[in-house]
Amino acid sequence: NLVADRGGLPAAAATAAAGAAGPALSPDSPGYSAGLEDLGEFWYRTAAAWNKLLDAVDHNGGSNVVVVCHAATAAALASHCLQLGPEGLPLMRFDAAGVSIIDFPDGARNGGVMRCLNYTA
Repeated sequence: NLVADRGGLPAAAATAAAGAAGPALSPDSPGYSAGLEDLGEFWYRTAAAWNKLLDAVDHNGGSNVVVVCHAATAAALASHCLQLGPEGLPLMRFDAAGVSIIDFPDGARNGGVMRCLNYTA
């Protein structure tokens, strides 16, 4: 599976949702876009980002930490927070300039609580 900024969907799922045939994308497939990242690599990269976010929360004594990212990355961070695994990515949809708030009432390493997800005024 490949990931792009498609509202949090792996590219194969986004392509299938758009009506393209076949589960795999190749350069000859409808909906193919060069530069897509492998889902496993994306998940590993966002896990590292999630851990850096937790480190920042710990380092700041629980103070606010702001993360600005694309929709697919926001979906991955929310999935990491909720411990959903990469299977949680298709469950998330993020709009441009949406605000999500994660609280860490028991410290960053004891799990986050999604207080607000993709709020747009």
